[in-house]
Amino acid sequence: MVIQERRLWRPRLPVHCQRPDGKKNKVFLNGGICCARVLIAKESDFKAQSSQFQDEVELTGNLVHFLSKYHGECNFIECY
Repeated sequence: MVIQERRLWRPRLPVHCQRPDGKKNKVFLNGGICCARVLIAKESDFKAQSSQFQDEVELTGNLVHFLSKYHGECNFIECY
């Protein structure tokens, strides 16, 4: 509904990237947009939105810093 309101909806745009057999689509339509989820995720206001978890933690006065995903041995927190 949000995509339609923003006039971004295109004919034959799938909602999910995955096919019914569970594999990802190899074909990207509309300049790198493979599905409606990717289309809405590229919108600037959706990128800037923080998660509910982050909002709840910050309400308690704490800071949230998400680390990128990489091997545990390379994670500085493992030093502690």
